[in-house]
Amino acid sequence: MNYTKQTAVVIASLAVIFLNGIISSIIAVNLWASYTDINQKIMIFPSILLAYVMFIGLSMLTLWIELKVSDCIYPVKEGYFKEGSKGYTNWTMRSSLMASYEEIFIKIMPRFLRILIYLAMGLKIKKIPKIVFLENMIECEMIELGKGVVIGNDATITGHILDRGVVYIKKIKIGDNSTIGAKSIIMPGVEIGKNSVVAAGAIVPKNTNIPANEIWGGVPAKRIKKIKK
Repeated sequence: MNYTKQTAVVIASLAVIFLNGIISSIIAVNLWASYTDINQKIMIFPSILLAYVMFIGLSMLTLWIELKVSDCIYPVKEGYFKEGSKGYTNWTMRSSLMASYEEIFIKIMPRFLRILIYLAMGLKIKKIPKIVFLENMIECEMIELGKGVVIGNDATITGHILDRGVVYIKKIKIGDNSTIGAKSIIMPGVEIGKNSVVAAGAIVPKNTNIPANEIWGGVPAKRIKKIKK
């Protein structure tokens, strides 16, 4: 039954994305057609760009609306949930919805715009951070970034882990001016204090608390040294 619902959610989301594409294209084509023959040649590329921008904007808006509706029908809470439980079902439904958008838009959006999809998915930020390569953020509504956060290439920040039919969901907080190194992994429940550094390739286990002004690294991540102020 859950698989049927998940399939329905994915199909509905893809249909909305397709409709957004049609609407954006129609508006752009009509605008382009309103110009004279000479201006049409000049305006063809701006019209394509307009269609692309409108498609992205409409899709981010509809994603945000769909997730708000999903929050009412399938609210996702923190904790451990076994397969078949209500909490597990709610998580799979929301994940299916987000995956429908993420699989498409991560591929067609330039890196500097990808933060838009994560914001639409519920990412909480105090100020647009210094994000280098923002690609692998999972359960965005469970992630909170402070000011001046730097995230390295291929770093993964995930608000859930799945182990033998049990999903664990927990909020992640990353403090102001912290650095998440390239290819590192931040697990659910992790809290990172201000001005701290997670070294490249480190794996920070679930529920780890990294104090302010410290460098952590390794697998699993451990304290390396204190950062002198």
